[in-house]
Amino acid sequence: MLTLYRSNRAELLAQVLATQLRLDPPGPLEQIQVVVNTWPTSRWLGEQIALGVGGEEGTDAGGIAANLRFPFPGSHLRQLVEGLLAPPDTAMAPGPDPWRANQLVWPVLELLPELVEQPEAQLLKRWLAEHSIGNRLELAQWQLGRAIADAFDDYALYRPDLLAAWWQGKPVDGRGEPLAAAQLWQPLLLAALRDRLGEQPFGLKVQAAIRQLRQGAPPAGTLPSHVRLFGLSSLAPIQVQLLQAMSAHTQIDLYLLTTSPDLWQRCTSRRERLSSVVALQEPFAGDWFMEAPGLEARFGRLGGEFQQLLEGTGESLLGQAQDRDLFFAAATSHPGPGPVPLLAQLQQRLAQGDGAMEL
Repeated sequence: MLTLYRSNRAELLAQVLATQLRLDPPGPLEQIQVVVNTWPTSRWLGEQIALGVGGEEGTDAGGIAANLRFPFPGSHLRQLVEGLLAPPDTAMAPGPDPWRANQLVWPVLELLPELVEQPEAQLLKRWLAEHSIGNRLELAQWQLGRAIADAFDDYALYRPDLLAAWWQGKPVDGRGEPLAAAQLWQPLLLAALRDRLGEQPFGLKVQAAIRQLRQGAPPAGTLPSHVRLFGLSSLAPIQVQLLQAMSAHTQIDLYLLTTSPDLWQRCTSRRERLSSVVALQEPFAGDWFMEAPGLEARFGRLGGEFQQLLEGTGESLLGQAQDRDLFFAAATSHPGPGPVPLLAQLQQRLAQGDGAMEL
């Protein structure tokens, strides 16, 4: 089951999470993991869970929440994928991913001298001839190697289909057309890195994990009983597809902080107008800025695209999905006398669909 909790107030989402842990407490030795995107979020959320779990109902007394861990999305999802693809009865912890940019830069620098001798890499050869001084590693060479490593790292996360085609020896671009002559060195470098590193990039591993999840339930203990993600504003499409595929075999809870329900209504109408497949492939164009209120047009576009990915086309969603909204007018929930905080005023205006406000 994939459950999406949406609200314009982070404290309400934290209260829901804390209440769930209090009503269905984990075992005394069970570790609760909640995926967050920043370290300050983990500190704040840990305090909120302690207040919600340990405090007695009707009082302001706080409590204690122990054995909590707040991993980041990239590392946690990589760990889940490694667990799904690991051979049975394998207890060895995976090492660092050699396809990450900080690890990949060194093999790239080692393979560049051999690569530039290929006819397809004459552009790189001319560049290195202009910036190389002897056989020493210069700053310009390091910057080139790091830029290439960063690009391949991004390909693995955001363009896995492109890497899959190159992995199979098909030099095509993102549209499936023949790759431009000036870019043919990239599939050659990928093939050399494949032989050197001996394992697949993360994006290809995720695709393999999704195929495995489609075939049936994974072995017991491969997936956690519950996956919780709090306050994330964006994930790569391949990461969202992984969560959707895992929802057939485990409970996935996403606690999403957003501006107002109107944002999702516009996303739904856009998908109906363009069809789900086209809407997922095309980012929000200029009409988004014309239709949405000012603040949402500036800050809500990323959340809107993320919501479209979460809803998806149904191809990767193997389990069931449901939405639960906790939207409240900010000024209404502001306790006590005195001026309403500026952030609360912004939230109230956005909830009413009004992008203008006098300050």
